[in-house]
Amino acid sequence: AVDTAWSELETESALKRPILDDHLARNEFQEKVRLWVKSHESIHQNITKWYNDKEAYLKVKETIKSSDDARFQLATLAAFEKNKTDLTAAQVVPMQSLGADVREAKHSSAHSEWVYEKPTEVEALETDISTKWSTLESLSTAKKEVLDDDLARELYAEDTRLLAERHGGKVATLQQWAQERAAYLEKTEDVQTIADAQSALAVLDAFDKEQQAVTSAVVSSLHTLGADILARKYETTHSQYVYESPSDITAHETDVDSALARLTTLSAAKRTTLDADLKRELEKEELRLEFSNRAYDFAQYVDDTCLIISPFGNAVKRRSWSVAGRGTPEKSGEDAAIDAAQAPYGATITEIADAGKNIELENEEIIKTSDAMQASYKETMQKMAALNVTDNQYTKFSAEELDEARVHLESALKQRGTAYQGEKQRIEKNDAICKDFAGKAEPVVAQINDAMFTLLEAKRSLDDQLTYVVSQVENCNGPMMTQVADIKKLSLTLQERKVQHNDHTTLSVNDITLQHGFFGTFLSKKQPALEQDIEHKKHKGVSLAQVEEINEIYKQYDADGSGSIDKKELRAALFSLGEDASKDSIANYMSKFGDGNVMTERQFMELMLSILGDAVEKETITVSFEVLSSIREGIKAADLSAVMDEADVAYITTEAPKTDDVYDWAEFTEAMFSR
Repeated sequence: AVDTAWSELETESALKRPILDDHLARNEFQEKVRLWVKSHESIHQNITKWYNDKEAYLKVKETIKSSDDARFQLATLAAFEKNKTDLTAAQVVPMQSLGADVREAKHSSAHSEWVYEKPTEVEALETDISTKWSTLESLSTAKKEVLDDDLARELYAEDTRLLAERHGGKVATLQQWAQERAAYLEKTEDVQTIADAQSALAVLDAFDKEQQAVTSAVVSSLHTLGADILARKYETTHSQYVYESPSDITAHETDVDSALARLTTLSAAKRTTLDADLKRELEKEELRLEFSNRAYDFAQYVDDTCLIISPFGNAVKRRSWSVAGRGTPEKSGEDAAIDAAQAPYGATITEIADAGKNIELENEEIIKTSDAMQASYKETMQKMAALNVTDNQYTKFSAEELDEARVHLESALKQRGTAYQGEKQRIEKNDAICKDFAGKAEPVVAQINDAMFTLLEAKRSLDDQLTYVVSQVENCNGPMMTQVADIKKLSLTLQERKVQHNDHTTLSVNDITLQHGFFGTFLSKKQPALEQDIEHKKHKGVSLAQVEEINEIYKQYDADGSGSIDKKELRAALFSLGEDASKDSIANYMSKFGDGNVMTERQFMELMLSILGDAVEKETITVSFEVLSSIREGIKAADLSAVMDEADVAYITTEAPKTDDVYDWAEFTEAMFSR
């Protein structure tokens, strides 16, 4: 029975525990939600307190007296907006989130359910904050509109005051300018010359133009600025502004207009006085100016003429009367000779003669012109004396100085004549040296050309050619060398005398030196080549070394020592010497030089001399090409045609490598002798 009772108790206990656990969990949940509600209410209170303060600030209208005041208040309003934004993020948003948590909070189990009993009160607090925020937004917008207007108005007012300050500055500047110009107009000018009168009138003209410019530009802009200031008005639904002192603007402009009108009256009076002064000075100075111009023209003519006719430009000394006023020492002796060498009289005998005729005509014209100009200024001097005009500030020339100028002109003409004669003698001497140079240079070149063509034609025997070459070597190293030395001396003399062109010849000392050197080189190569050709001729052009080589080849193929070789052995021997003969050629050789079947050692030598004899040496060909070629890079067809017939020229121009119109004889020769 006890066990049954305990069992029942355990059963009841197991049923009761979940219920009690649920009660505990529900009560704990309720306490947490109610704490949320209290926190929600606390945040609402804090926000409401902040709202009340800011609402009062937004409803206040500040007194704005400057743009700085307006900017400060706008900055304060911006700070409020930032504060509001920060508060929204820090409290309003968390409050709304907390309220949503309260309204959504719910305990639900198998034993019980529970939600917060007053959700509408929580929602009402949030609605209240939203309403307050809307109110703040409206008040802030309205306050900013008013403050923006305050800033715009104050900026407009400050701009207007700045314009008024500029207007006042213009007025002060114009009044100062008018005061200074009035002092100038009231002053009496001391006019003693035409230049004084003209200068004073020019200054007055400049003043009138200046006054016109000031009136049309500065004064006009002053009135425009004043009208703009008086017309300026700021007006909106919030405020308005016009310039505070309009009467000052009008008074300043009236003062400026009166000052300018006075200047106009003073200027007219001053111009009348200066016009009278100018007329008086013009009547006095007419003769002075006439003499000054004529004296100056004469002195300038003498100065220019002396410069033109002087052998070296300004070689003639300029006197005190010189217009240019620059002095250069008169030259004589060696300096004069140097000038004469550079004078523009010509470089040839014909040119120097023509220059002499031109100088005579120029001298006549110069004297004639000088006489006429002197008569002109002397006539003016007589008129000045008749009117008792003794001073002349327009010129420093006196009658004595002008007479000195005439003497100096005649001296310059004489000096040019002396310089011309010296230059004529120099040109004649240069021409004589040039003729001497040509007379020595042309024969040397002719000798070289004749000898070269004689040697290149090769119509003589080798012995005759060698004899001719030996004679030319003696001539080249003896008499001809002496001639070349004389030519070099003459060339040096011409260089020292600065002669750059020789009308009697186109040859230069370099041409002679190069051709003489080349001729000597050619002869030094030609002589041993001819001596070698004469030696070769004795063996029909075959050298001793080649004879020995032929004998060795014969012994090599006469293997049995019989003293003869057959057709097969002959063909092998020729092949070893570079001759690839056909069977018909071998048979022909056997018939011509042997007995038809075999060939002795002597008969073999006769055959080889026939094949190799009279061969031209490669060095001889090379020397010939070097002589014929007019350029270093190769040879032209024209060079070949000078000593060869058309067929030979055609063969070389067909076989030799070509670049443009130049044929490579070196490569052609190499190819020919390698075959």
